[in-house]
Amino acid sequence: SKVKLNPDAARFGEQMAKSILTERCIMGQFDPGCMGMLNAVMDPAKLGSRGMPIEYLNQSDLVAEMNLVDDREAQKCLDWLIRKGCNFHWGTNKFTELTYDQVLSQMKMYVAACRFVERYGLSAVGIPYQLGLVRCVPASDLVEGMLNNADRPPVRGQSGIIHNGKPIPHFNEGDMGAGVPQLLMHRIYQAKKMPSETTLHDVRWGREYDGKFVWVFLISGGAPPAHFGGWKKTHVYRQPALYFPLGGGTCSGVSKPGTITWARCWEAYGEIGIDCGTGEVLDLPADELQDRLRRTTPEWPIANVHIPGYGRDELMATHMSNHIVIGYGNILPELVATCLALNLKVRVAGEAAKTLA
Repeated sequence: SKVKLNPDAARFGEQMAKSILTERCIMGQFDPGCMGMLNAVMDPAKLGSRGMPIEYLNQSDLVAEMNLVDDREAQKCLDWLIRKGCNFHWGTNKFTELTYDQVLSQMKMYVAACRFVERYGLSAVGIPYQLGLVRCVPASDLVEGMLNNADRPPVRGQSGIIHNGKPIPHFNEGDMGAGVPQLLMHRIYQAKKMPSETTLHDVRWGREYDGKFVWVFLISGGAPPAHFGGWKKTHVYRQPALYFPLGGGTCSGVSKPGTITWARCWEAYGEIGIDCGTGEVLDLPADELQDRLRRTTPEWPIANVHIPGYGRDELMATHMSNHIVIGYGNILPELVATCLALNLKVRVAGEAAKTLA
C-alpha cells in the first residue's frame, strides 16, 4: 500500500533529494565484489542517476597510501584515542593478542582513508578488507568505527581538517546496499541537527526476552563509539586469529538503549529499492547480554534490537540481506520521503508501516 506523508516530511524529502541530485554524493567503493557478495554491488548507472555516482577504488592503492603516512602522524591518532579514554586490551603475542604495531598500522589506514575521501571528493566510503587485505595489513574495523564517528582524530588534508567534526559514512565490507542508506540517513540526521552516526550490522539471530523478540545485531568489528555512549565505553580487542591472521583491533561496545531507524537498500528485478522501519535498542541484563555475546563473537560490537512486527519470520521472509543499517532517532518519514523523491522503491516493514498508512 502507498505510504502517506505529512506535508513537512514530503517537503523535506523533496529538498533533500534536490540537494543530493545537485551536489552529487560520490560513493567510494574499494574493490567491489572481492568478497563475492553480489548484493554488495549495485548498478552504477541507477545510482548515478539518483545523485550517488560510484568511484571505484583499489585496496592496493589504500595500502600504498598507508605507506606514505608518517609514524608520528599515526601515533598522534592513537594518542588521541587514549586521551579520550578508549579501552585497549593490549598483549605481547602478535599471533593471538593485540599489539602496538597492529594498531599503529590501523591508524595509518585511518589517515589514508581520510586522504582518499578528500582526494576524490567522497561523501561515503567502503573498505571490504576481507578478502582483499586480510593477508596484507591488520584489520580495518577500528578504522571503520573511527570514520563513522563524529568525535574522531582530526586528519589534515590539502584544504584543512577533512570533514572536521563529522562522521565519514563508512559501509562495512564495501556493501553498497548499506552505503546508500548510511549516506541518506547521515544527511537527514545532519539536516535535522541530530547525531548522524550510522553503522551496518549483521543480523545474527534472535530470541524472545521479556515478551519481545530481540535480535542480535553484531557487526564484525567496527561500530561508531557514539552508539555505545562514547570512547570511554569503547573497547578495542584483537580480532579473532582464525579470520584475522594479522590481527588489528575492533571498535566494540554495547549499543545504548534508544529508538532507532533502520534501512537496507537492494537491487532486484531491474529496480533499486529500500526497506526501512523503526525499532528500539534494549538494555538487557548482564547475564542475558553475556550469553548473547558468548553464543556469537564476544569481541564484536552488539546491538540488542526489537523491531515491532519484524521478528524472526517476517524478517527472514522479506529482508534482502543479512545486513541492516541503524541510526539513533526516528527519521522514518524523512527517509521515506527522500527515497521516494529519488525514485527509489520503498517498503516500510513492521508496525512502523502503520504510522505512514
